[in-house]
Amino acid sequence: NVRQVLGQDVIVGAQGSYLAAALTLLSDTFGRCYVSSGAVDLSDLGASDPVHEASMPLLGSGRFPLLVYGTHASRLEKLEQIINEPDLFHDVRVCLERTDDGHCGRCPKCILTGLACVAVTGHWPEWYSEASFQPNHLMNIRQSETRRRLGMQILQRATDKRREGRWRAALMDWLGIPHLPAARDPTKLNNSAAPQTADESRLVPVADGADDLAVEDAGD
Repeated sequence: NVRQVLGQDVIVGAQGSYLAAALTLLSDTFGRCYVSSGAVDLSDLGASDPVHEASMPLLGSGRFPLLVYGTHASRLEKLEQIINEPDLFHDVRVCLERTDDGHCGRCPKCILTGLACVAVTGHWPEWYSEASFQPNHLMNIRQSETRRRLGMQILQRATDKRREGRWRAALMDWLGIPHLPAARDPTKLNNSAAPQTADESRLVPVADGADDLAVEDAGD
């Protein structure tokens, strides 16, 4: 058990390296290895050692290449697929700090994946109940480009599906989004010009669509 031998921090700080080391032990049996992962922003590689499609192959060799698969689909898209398979969804394990097969309910993976489930389905997963959610746990998560992108995707999906709750307000606070406009009326709004708030700060759409998120742009 890597957690017991090397300590809990190895999961965040050296995930790619310890996976590569363990998989290389199988090189006499298999010709290559595929590691499942989501899209990680390149700017985050200096902060940790995640599984990344750019870095993992460097830990393999010509005889035993290590390849990353799964970056073509977002975490929300993957969740939408397995939600239709109750047996798979029930056994989702994402926790960074677990010491068993459970979930701590405090680490970034637990919180953001739990909120993603609510945004997609409208229900809290069995392994992360609404009572487990604490806004301060979310606010304590160190932001990275990858986590921020996921947070924006969760918020956009919540907007598209009309999901409400204190979790959504907390997520907006974590992302630093102070203003969420009502759904835009295409008959009244000229989409070629960004609307302004009362203090004349410009609202910048996050994505196209009638229910886009928008953030106040106060300048560079």
